[in-house]
Amino acid sequence: MLDEWSFLGFLTPPLFVPVFLALLLFWGVRRVMSRLGLYRFFWQPVLADIAIFTLLLWAVLMLSGALPAGGRT
Repeated sequence: MLDEWSFLGFLTPPLFVPVFLALLLFWGVRRVMSRLGLYRFFWQPVLADIAIFTLLLWAVLMLSGALPAGGRT
């Protein structure tokens, strides 16, 4: 059975914290990219945003130990 965490009386799924951290990092990266004008290099900036968020979420999950590191076992 999946666990749920109680946070201020609300039941939240365990993936809530990593997604929230990735979202905070994404907002920072997006702000820096827009200030530097890096979005002009992308054909579809929305697809770049999705890819960046996905990579940040993967990095947060890997650093937290929620995903296996891969390689030989």
